[in-house]
Amino acid sequence: MRKSETDAIRRARVQQLLQDRDELKKRVKETLKEGEAVRDDANRIFWTLPAKASTSLVDRRKRGALKVTWEYLKVEKERLDDGREVTTRTWYPHDFGTLKGVGAWLESNDVSHKQDLYALFHKLETIPNKKSLTKAELESAESVIREISGLNSIRRELSTQRALIADFCRMENLLLLVQLTSNRSIRAEIVTAVHEISGTTLPSEASRIVDAIDRAVREQHRADGLRIAS
Repeated sequence: MRKSETDAIRRARVQQLLQDRDELKKRVKETLKEGEAVRDDANRIFWTLPAKASTSLVDRRKRGALKVTWEYLKVEKERLDDGREVTTRTWYPHDFGTLKGVGAWLESNDVSHKQDLYALFHKLETIPNKKSLTKAELESAESVIREISGLNSIRRELSTQRALIADFCRMENLLLLVQLTSNRSIRAEIVTAVHEISGTTLPSEASRIVDAIDRAVREQHRADGLRIAS
């Protein structure tokens, strides 16, 4: 293909971009709004939870340790033939479940892609609306075309993060957060935060809910003790 034909194709692509400019600017604005919504939801969750829970979530995501496990103690006493009594203490795992919805929204400083989208919007606005673009203007416009191709990728990513946040905010998943620490007072704070995030009313004092969770595990296994495992 001759240079003149290649140049004509390049300029035709830019002219199509100019024709679609208003619609593309609208899509960028919609993506900005969606990104802000994801960021706001992420910030609301992150800052509603006690710092211990938030940092634990970030750490677990990095390690891929999403299963929440405690251990329960069984104490068994046995009298030997010689009259001596032997006590055996054994810890067994109790699996509370696996955290869902834990994603990039937890720790990304720019999950909304705000800066990139504003930059793209500005570039769209500043492309000269004329047929005879200079070489520099043509190259600049072509760079915008390449960035536009990434817009769909950003929209897909934001959609994925919104879905993850929705999964994370299901009550059965939020209650797993109570088991991220063994500190009773922090666990009570997490209970309060969980109900705030879900928009539900606490049925009783937060500390009583913590005690009820522990009591249920103890009764299930007839356990003599509990401790956090992972």
